[in-house]
Amino acid sequence: MSQTIEIPDFKNEPLFDFSKEEIRRDINNTLEGAESIFGFRFPAIISGIDTYGVDISFKTRNPADIDQVIGNFYGTTEKDVDNAISVILGSREVSEWAQSSMKERAPYLKKIANNFREMRHFLTALVVYEEGKIRTEADADVCEAIDFLEYYSEYGPFLEELNNKTLLNFPGQRNEARYLPGSPVPIFVSIQPWNFPVAISVGPTCAALLAGYSVIYKPSVYSSVVGYYIAKCIYDSGIPPDVFHFLPGSGRVVGKYLIDHPRVTGVAFTGSTDVGSSIEKSVFDFNREHIKSLSPALRFKKKVAALETGGKNAIIVDSDADVDQAVVGVYKSSFGYSGQKCSACSRLIIVDSGTRLYDAVLSRLSERIADTKIGMPKDEATQMGPLINKSAVNNFYSYLNLAEAEGGRILVRGNVPAYLNGYFVEPVIVANVGANSRFAQEEIFAPALAVFKVSTFGDALMLANNTEFGLTGGVYSRNPVNIQMAKKYFNVGNLYINQKCTGAIVGRQPFGGFKMSGNGTKAGGWDYLLNFLYRKNISEDTMRHGAVLE
Repeated sequence: MSQTIEIPDFKNEPLFDFSKEEIRRDINNTLEGAESIFGFRFPAIISGIDTYGVDISFKTRNPADIDQVIGNFYGTTEKDVDNAISVILGSREVSEWAQSSMKERAPYLKKIANNFREMRHFLTALVVYEEGKIRTEADADVCEAIDFLEYYSEYGPFLEELNNKTLLNFPGQRNEARYLPGSPVPIFVSIQPWNFPVAISVGPTCAALLAGYSVIYKPSVYSSVVGYYIAKCIYDSGIPPDVFHFLPGSGRVVGKYLIDHPRVTGVAFTGSTDVGSSIEKSVFDFNREHIKSLSPALRFKKKVAALETGGKNAIIVDSDADVDQAVVGVYKSSFGYSGQKCSACSRLIIVDSGTRLYDAVLSRLSERIADTKIGMPKDEATQMGPLINKSAVNNFYSYLNLAEAEGGRILVRGNVPAYLNGYFVEPVIVANVGANSRFAQEEIFAPALAVFKVSTFGDALMLANNTEFGLTGGVYSRNPVNIQMAKKYFNVGNLYINQKCTGAIVGRQPFGGFKMSGNGTKAGGWDYLLNFLYRKNISEDTMRHGAVLE
């Protein structure tokens, strides 16, 4: 007899409509009020208890106004990590959490989502100040976090139901599947970046919680105030305190110690390719050399459940593309959040056997860059804010010098107002660099766009694929043959046709790449949770065999 399975009814969280006066008024009031917490001393949180060290370890600052301290942190020590893990190992509620089902754990994610809705204005304001995002980008970050929570809370129980309804049973035999987080005391480390401080933190952290892990969350040192309030939203859901811990601190010290800890059973990381590669090596070495030192019951391989790293993403503008549509998409993809998205377009490839299309695209892009309002992210009129820190600024100008040394020519350069006191740089377009030059091959994470001209669409695809990365890509074309060719041969995890290559939406465009851009996981997709779990199949012979011995 056939069985029906009801697909979850998921809807994305609507973005704020900033054309409405009441929305603008509310966010302006919240931006002003949020300054009241600036300069506070923020703790680590172990089992719901604030944990303060002796000395201030680091400060987070407003990258648009470097004299403004957002938060002071005592930071986390290796001793704090050991204390948190000791709590997890000795906790009954941790064991009960791991043994419960995703259906039982899912309501906590729903409550966390509601907590985010209640704090939406405040979190948006914090992202504006601490990360330098303009308000529309900051609000989208918070909405994506809510989407992750709602989506995973729906699809976790759905996966459990799906497996047991699709397994075949025979007379005298019953088959079932269970999803498990692995070790009897599964401990997950979530180390997340500053550029999407809410969404990227919440996605893997709460997916791991739903999967049955106890989670230690370490945000970037540049987004730790946002991280603190994320942790508060999670604790305020009523989740068992021993199941979740907030440990801010240095990636090189605390992050490495967490990843290398022998009792940690899973890792999620978003960040640079170099660090991601070192994590994979560390986990591989542990599994090969050290796992035998654990007791047999704990010998589950440590897994890198979710790894997202860099990108050197290309957009192809075909010879028959709608130029107006392409220019808008390239501009938003390349210069949104000052190019500080792993999905950002950093290579523009124009298919033109002459110069007419090439000149038209660059002329209109140049006009947009010239008109770009660079300023304080909290101001309504601002279109582009700062880079995250001084190192990012130095890196940007170092690559511009490198481009010129490699034969490149800066075609367009925006203008940064002299009165600004932050990490601001001007958007640039660079031509004449070689396809294999460092400027064209290495991730810069800034508003720097390399432009190329090729004669055929096939050449454009070859150039687009000529990189170690495989995250996002875009094609603007009205040629159905070329569009199908791109779908087949453009080697990226997320390909966008006639739209910008940033801004993946949960449930619609599950996000994640391959090659050196990640391990193929797709955040915001129904199968994302499977990366955190082990599947156990059980087959039972239900026929009676012989007598019971007495």
